[in-house]
Amino acid sequence: MLSGTVFSLVLLLSLLIPQTALSQSDKSVEVQIKTSTKFYDFRAYRFRDVLRQMLLAAPAAGAFGRKVWAQAQRKYDIKLEYSQTGGKCSIRNAIIAMEITYILPRLENENEISSEFKQKWAHVYRILRHHELAHGRNYAQLAERLKIELAKLGPHDDCKLVKNAVDELDSRLHHQDLEINRRFEFDQRKRFKRIQRLIEQS
Repeated sequence: MLSGTVFSLVLLLSLLIPQTALSQSDKSVEVQIKTSTKFYDFRAYRFRDVLRQMLLAAPAAGAFGRKVWAQAQRKYDIKLEYSQTGGKCSIRNAIIAMEITYILPRLENENEISSEFKQKWAHVYRILRHHELAHGRNYAQLAERLKIELAKLGPHDDCKLVKNAVDELDSRLHHQDLEINRRFEFDQRKRFKRIQRLIEQS
């Protein structure tokens, strides 16, 4: 699962803003989440071959190019507008724009297999999709945590210090999210090992 953060920083001239300090309630922090699904095609003529054929056809995941049956990828952009009042810099508006992309397998020759095979494949597909949707919910929760923490962030002496504070906040929550999803994968490992054995022994 891939992630990335790009900061778009817009500094508003203080002359355009009333010279009164912004209260926390004046700050606007918004979360925008877009989701999409992509498919990769594979072919299998025996149910026991499904997992192996998926790995052969699946796109690489992550920095190390590891193959996985399905993926949930996320990337997000934190867009900030600053205001400078009373010798202090603070966030006036913030938008957390997140894109979540699910990459799922599609059995290309589904019309050429038995009804029993179709039923078994539908069951496996539901498990994979449900698993990746859970990752997607974790990503959406990351965006909400960022929203809460950005709303709390107070003024600093200059806007560079505000940016540094946002960078530190993002890094901390990013690593928390990685740990949450790592634990989720670990908790699901036994279940997937059991499913793998059932498929390969069928």
